[in-house]
Amino acid sequence: MKIEINVDDKTVNIYRVLIIFLSIIYFGYFLKLNGFTPYWNDEFAYSFISGGDTKLSSFYDIIRSQHNLYYNWTGRVLIHAIVQFFLLLGKDYFNIFNSIFFVALIYLVCSFVRVRKFNNKEDLRDFVIVTLLLWFLIPVMGQTTFWLAGSVNYLWATVFVLAFLLPYRYLMEDKQIIKNNILSVTAMFFLGLLAGWSQENAAVTAVVFVGMTFIFVVYKYKKIPYWFVSGAIGLIIGAVFLLLAPGNGVRKEIMYFDLSLKDQVLNFFQSLKNIVLYEQRALFSIFIIMFLFVLFQRSQSKIKAVGLSLVFFISGFTSYLAMIASPEFPSRATFVGAISIVISIMILSNNLNEKFKSVIILIAIIPFLMSVTNLFKDIQIVGHENALREKIVADAIATGNNDVRLPPYSIKGSDRVFIFDITSNPKYTSNEHYAKYYGLNSVVIDTPVLVVELKEPVINQYQLYFDTGNGFNEEDTAYAGIYNQTDGKRLYFNLPTKPIYKFRFDPGNHTNEKIEISKITIQNNSVIKNYDSAQLQDMLVPQHDIATMKNTGEYLELITSGDDPQFEFVNDYTDKGTSVMMNFGNEITGEIQIFYDLGKGFNENNSVKINVNNKNSITAQLPAKRIYNLRIDLGNKPDTTIGIRSISIKGTKKIEIKDIFEKVTSLIQLEKGDIKDDIYYLITKGNDPSFQIIDLDIVTGN
Repeated sequence: MKIEINVDDKTVNIYRVLIIFLSIIYFGYFLKLNGFTPYWNDEFAYSFISGGDTKLSSFYDIIRSQHNLYYNWTGRVLIHAIVQFFLLLGKDYFNIFNSIFFVALIYLVCSFVRVRKFNNKEDLRDFVIVTLLLWFLIPVMGQTTFWLAGSVNYLWATVFVLAFLLPYRYLMEDKQIIKNNILSVTAMFFLGLLAGWSQENAAVTAVVFVGMTFIFVVYKYKKIPYWFVSGAIGLIIGAVFLLLAPGNGVRKEIMYFDLSLKDQVLNFFQSLKNIVLYEQRALFSIFIIMFLFVLFQRSQSKIKAVGLSLVFFISGFTSYLAMIASPEFPSRATFVGAISIVISIMILSNNLNEKFKSVIILIAIIPFLMSVTNLFKDIQIVGHENALREKIVADAIATGNNDVRLPPYSIKGSDRVFIFDITSNPKYTSNEHYAKYYGLNSVVIDTPVLVVELKEPVINQYQLYFDTGNGFNEEDTAYAGIYNQTDGKRLYFNLPTKPIYKFRFDPGNHTNEKIEISKITIQNNSVIKNYDSAQLQDMLVPQHDIATMKNTGEYLELITSGDDPQFEFVNDYTDKGTSVMMNFGNEITGEIQIFYDLGKGFNENNSVKINVNNKNSITAQLPAKRIYNLRIDLGNKPDTTIGIRSISIKGTKKIEIKDIFEKVTSLIQLEKGDIKDDIYYLITKGNDPSFQIIDLDIVTGN
């Protein structure tokens, strides 16, 4: 269905105008996001001629750089030449082209479903649906569509492949959308070369799709156009140059530890499981539901839809399976495969009721608008904070300070907000590339840090918990990992700037792992504390899944007995603080909140929340400051009897409160009950019961 109006004797198609209008909106939005996105590690590194310290200054430098990369790092020389071209040209130009490529991706996905002129109601609806699917289902969007190096490697490579595969897709329906002449033959050869020599997963998807198309077309139509052959030849040549590049082997030796075939296969299947069942669960769930729905329909058109969708699904999923040959399997590598599955979903959607599609749009549009708004705000903040960092660097250089400490970003990285930031480790890859780019000696994040130095690097993910008054929880934690040889043997954990009362160190998640710790260092500005193996043996207290621990003189050797090993420790860095222990007459469950008055009354900032689950005692750590009064909120359960045996408050002095009724005051939504066996019972009369303990100015921390 088309709607047209006449303007100055010219026919204007309303649906085409709306699609163009949406395209301009998308382009403008992505242009702004790309403008806020700063350079990360790869941009700093690729701003130099590969293998040297000379910044790019000409196109010839790019050729020299790619020659070195091909023999010493990667076969993706065409893609990385584009990256370096835009680093040489300027990011403003990249922002424009990258925004065009994202809009082009939407048009290509729509075009793979059916031949379109983008001038009717169905085209407009599909254009919106594809936008929604891509927005919610693109893997790690921040890495694959905004980040300069990531976008060229994944978004651009996928667009190249889809543009190349489009004529093959319609040949399966005996439709030739390009002429079988010398121009098409030549163009398809070079497009095939670009598709094959772009990115490994994209090349695999293209090869599998062309292979399946060849089998189908030969079987059904018995004829192959000349452009088909030239495109396939270009694709194979490009894939061979990409996959057999000498640099691939060199990079593997430099970056990755020697993994046995068994470990590599196990790692692959673990990563695949995580991607399919968790990270991209929505993508695969939608495909399966749509596929089964169409499969069991009574429709003559379902055979074509099911068959074609399977071709795209198999082609895309093969790129996932191809990662078994790689030592690691990052989510961004699934980009082209995920786009292929989105195309499968769109092909199956042709068999859905048109009204049902409209309902889906109406349901999804509000979450979509909220998501794009929130993402814009987050990336805008990153952009502004990056500008502040650049000013700090410029000011430092102007004053002769070449060892710079930069504030951390306030926004945490996510699937949509990609942050490959510098760390607390001045020798980390991103730190060294950042320092080199700006001409600094060193650069680090300005934050307290705890460093665990291992005797030898052990591949694993390590976690450090810090009790800041709320016990150990997933909010107050830091991660550090060793995944390849470039990570080194030091684990850097960023610490909060508030008091820490206790640490918990989880040394990995592998059973029967031997971990050898040479020392632990804590640094907070000029304060540096070192703990050697002998001190660590006394300091670290095994809590779970630790088989043995011994000091060899040079290092502390640990052997794990399960997949959740844990140590707790305190030292001269941790804050002794003030502790409040409450012993109850019975087991309680719920949230207890303790407010402490530092001289300005009670407020939420000066409070500690403790979630209790069938316990008869709790301990809360409060700051090492003078505390005048306490207020204890007993949860939100009305008409409940709570027995308190004693309250112990310990700072530099200790107060033991056994006669509860004598010391507590300001009972709110509470009544005094009976006293039995030295247990004082309080009865709650509302959903916010609390009492106070006053005149505690003698209780002082360190």
